[in-house]
Amino acid sequence: MTIENNWYPVCFHNRQQYKEWKYFQRGGGEKCTVCDDCSSEYIFKMLKENRCHPIEAIARTKLERKKKND
Repeated sequence: MTIENNWYPVCFHNRQQYKEWKYFQRGGGEKCTVCDDCSSEYIFKMLKENRCHPIEAIARTKLERKKKND
């Protein structure tokens, strides 16, 4: 989804699921993107469904992290 304040990677079912992933990622102290955390099986499934867009997902998750640290 690409509406600026409601963006989430299309490999997630909804924004809430993405927010939960971010919560657990921060709680675990990880510094990774959603693509770093993805399994090869899920990547393959998302590619088949045209729901894997790593360039956008990586760029936007890095941008969100940068905005939070500013």
